[in-house]
Amino acid sequence: MSFNKKILTIFGIHTINEQKYYATLNNIKHLHKYSNKIICIDSIINKSSGLKENILNLYDNVDFYYIKNNPILLDVSKWMYGLDKESYLDYDFVILVNDSICISRPITDFIKMIYRNNAEMYGIIDSFENNYHFQSFLRAFNKNGINKFIRYYNNNFPKINAPFHTIMIFEVEICKIFTNIDSLYSIKYIL
Repeated sequence: MSFNKKILTIFGIHTINEQKYYATLNNIKHLHKYSNKIICIDSIINKSSGLKENILNLYDNVDFYYIKNNPILLDVSKWMYGLDKESYLDYDFVILVNDSICISRPITDFIKMIYRNNAEMYGIIDSFENNYHFQSFLRAFNKNGINKFIRYYNNNFPKINAPFHTIMIFEVEICKIFTNIDSLYSIKYIL
């Protein structure tokens, strides 16, 4: 299969410890070969970690930013910052990643899924915790899906008063706004 679609990957990270630091390095290794552009947004308090310099020495087509951590909006605020920095509609897909996942193997099957299926949002795994949804640590959106994500953010971020609200609104409830969603590893069909 030829991977000829344009992909923008945005990492919303808070690499406050070694685990998150090395998970981010590892995840970029697995996503870089499919991404035309990667944007990393980390918390300003992590500026002296050396992560930015390490990543920029290893990879091209990466922009790295530090912003103030938003302990309520979590990774969502960083993804929005990244979307604001790039012409995201120039890409066929936008992948949003956080530092709660450590990709342990090549994810060609995930990339093949987003190429083959006509969905607005793709997840790597789904869940029934607090209602059916896709885990937010790795999701992809087509153009229509990322536009819906942004509109949904603009309409809903004022409702966020605690991290739990962010999880419920941007991980669980957001699944209801899409016409077509698909998960690589789905427990929905097993149950």
